[in-house]
Amino acid sequence: MAPALAHALEFPGKMRLRREEYFAVQHIYYPGFTIGGGIGEVGGFVTSALLVFLTPGNRPPSISRLGACGLIAMQAVYWILVHPVNKAWLKVPSRARL
Repeated sequence: MAPALAHALEFPGKMRLRREEYFAVQHIYYPGFTIGGGIGEVGGFVTSALLVFLTPGNRPPSISRLGACGLIAMQAVYWILVHPVNKAWLKVPSRARL
């Protein structure tokens, strides 16, 4: 959840930037989030999936199991909705979007 929290915390600052500055900043930070955050997100997804699928079904849902389901849902939203947009944005040169 660290990359998601980092994005949420940087959002107010980015909203104060002009359009040109915003697009310049996006291209600077995106590769770092992809590499560093991607490793942690894969580990979090795997452990969350293990927690959900290896917990016996006859037990009442625990907070950790519900949290794991939330993390899995967050990954689904990212890969289905957000990642295609990020991928399209990275293909277009920043000057073309200004």
